[in-house]
Amino acid sequence: MGVPKFALRYNKKLSFLEKIVSEYEKFLCNEIIVVVNNRNRKELEKIKHRISAKVKFVINNYPERERFYSIKIGLENSSLRYPTFIHNVDNPFVSQKVLCSLSEQSNYEDYVVPIFRKKGGHPILLSQKIIKFITEKSNYNENFRDFLSNFEKIKTYVNDDTILININTKKKYENLLQL
Repeated sequence: MGVPKFALRYNKKLSFLEKIVSEYEKFLCNEIIVVVNNRNRKELEKIKHRISAKVKFVINNYPERERFYSIKIGLENSSLRYPTFIHNVDNPFVSQKVLCSLSEQSNYEDYVVPIFRKKGGHPILLSQKIIKFITEKSNYNENFRDFLSNFEKIKTYVNDDTILININTKKKYENLLQL
């Protein structure tokens, strides 16, 4: 798409990353950690000054290790062990209502997923127990979805189809954001 997904324009003022971070800041998250592929470091420097100084950036020097590893190093760089949201950068449509719904269902054992029309979406909310399992795990090549299948999925039904969006093509990006 010409730039890393986090740098895609959400609107005239914000990139995807700026939009996502602003929603979590409004939700009063205590800590926001963004894991970025080392190949995108230069692009990050171009927009980093527009993102809250409260955000901690973690560089993934091993992108070939994939999603589980990125989540693991993000969690390892957290100073907190509260329930934690995991959010994909290819979906900038997070809403306060969805974040509230997930938080209301949070517990200490499992993870919470928003559901729209019987389909799970993002973000998800991990319990302290799952965070501990991830950070103690030595196998970083695990499939995240397979890993989560070892725990109970708590479903929270939302009336928001944007939780299902993954922007993976230029055409989908242009259609969704009407650029």
